[in-house]
This record gives sequence, structure tokens and C-alpha cells, in this order.
Amino acid sequence: TYTAGAEIVTANASFTDAAEITAKGGAVTPPTTTPTSTGTLNAAVASDTPASASVATGGNANFTKFTLSATGGDVKVKSLYVTRDGFSANSSLTNIKVIDEGGAPVGSIGSLNANSKALISFIPSISIKSGETKTYLVRAGVVSTAQAGNTARLGFAATADVVLESGTAGGAYPMYGN
Repeated sequence: TYTAGAEIVTANASFTDAAEITAKGGAVTPPTTTPTSTGTLNAAVASDTPASASVATGGNANFTKFTLSATGGDVKVKSLYVTRDGFSANSSLTNIKVIDEGGAPVGSIGSLNANSKALISFIPSISIKSGETKTYLVRAGVVSTAQAGNTARLGFAATADVVLESGTAGGAYPMYGN
């Protein structure tokens, strides 16, 4: 039994009905969050990135093999912006994705925007532990209507193209495959 106006304290830390607490005259203190990592993510083109080659219209190819390494703490990669470079139209490439070394897709499938960038999101984020290196490939299709003789390469133009949930992005940019 409680006396009217007495403070009620709950042992349930997940109780967060701020509107009800405030309506009853209580104060709500929002939770604070602290960064989960101070690690640095180093991105690099892998030494065995695929050689440049002709890709048949309507075909698919691995454009860039890259590594993600964490140092000084764990990191989480939320998304990557893959950038097209070369003499081709953005509409010539389709189904841009990141795959793991086994060929399994990781994250969403992107399309190039007016800035020649495709957003690839990872849900959940890719977790890389301190001292660990993970290897991925950027893969895309060439549309059947692509003009013959055009060239394209895919990669990462700037540090800002690597969006982290935790940690700091590093590496030498721009980085593109062959």
C-alpha cells in the first residue's frame, strides 16, 4: 500500500514510460550512452584484388577485393559507400553488393546515385575485433544495354565512405580495384 503522492521506485530498469512518469509529476533523466570502442578500422585494397578484365554485358564480376582490420579496440561497420570511377555511365552497373570470401552477400544491394555512389548497409553491423582482419569483395553486374568499350572500377573514394557504429575509420583513400 502506498500513500498518495509517495515516490514509487521500480526495480525494473527497463521501465521507460517517460510520458506517464512526467504526467504524474516525476522527472525523467534520459539514459546516457558511451562509445563502445575507440578502435581504428583500417581499410585497404587486398594484394590479390581481381585483375582488370572485360565483362560481358549481362554478366557479373568481382571488381575490388578489400580488407578491413581493427587495431586498438573493436569496431563495427554500419555501411559503406561504393563509388564508381572510370568511363561508363552509372546506369551501366547494377546489383552492387559486398560479398564475403565464400561468395555470400553481406549487407544490402546498392544502386549508383547521381554522385556515382551506392550505399551498402549492414544490419547488423559488421563486427571486427581488435587484431582481426576480414576480407570482402565488391561485386556488380553489367547491364545488357551497357555500351561496349566502357571502363568502370568500384571502390571507396574517401574515409567518409566508411560509416562506423563504433570506432574510427582509417586507410589510404581513394582505393579502387584494377
